[in-house]
Amino acid sequence: MKHSSRAVRVSALCAAVLTLVACKASLTDSAFKTRAEAHIRSNIGEISTRSPVLGGTFQVRTIEWVDDDTVRIVYDDGHIELIGTADVRVNDDNAAVIVSRFRIVTDNDDDTSSTSSRSGASKSSLQRSDSSSSTSSVSSRSGAGAGEFCGGIAGIMCDSGLTCDYDGTYPDAGGTCVES
Repeated sequence: MKHSSRAVRVSALCAAVLTLVACKASLTDSAFKTRAEAHIRSNIGEISTRSPVLGGTFQVRTIEWVDDDTVRIVYDDGHIELIGTADVRVNDDNAAVIVSRFRIVTDNDDDTSSTSSRSGASKSSLQRSDSSSSTSSVSSRSGAGAGEFCGGIAGIMCDSGLTCDYDGTYPDAGGTCVES
């Protein structure tokens, strides 16, 4: 009888230890996610590979955890809405949140920008394929033809084989599609 009660006590102790370990891990995960989300919301302007339109600022609308270390971020500047994914972790001494491999994706999860590691590096521009018609990160539409308006706040792209020729001091105002 003594042995069976000892086995019960050992089993209960093991169960208690495992429960505490599981609770600590889930609290740590929750704290990490809260800390990471706060970092992303505060630093989306530096994390994003796109610049806000007309010198505005980005605001994060939603952050969704795809898995334990990958987030899907929906953010906008009041003119354009962007969707990006990134890997998130903390540095070796748990002092700082590190966001890496940020990329802008479209609604159907096609990669529309180069993959980059962001920790305060300079912004890079959105890249597009020269062999297909333009695809906006907001919506898909055909590009402007030769001699038509391009650029501007709406970010109107030219058809394949054409480039946007910006005139004047303010390229945000737009330009005209010309042959490359």
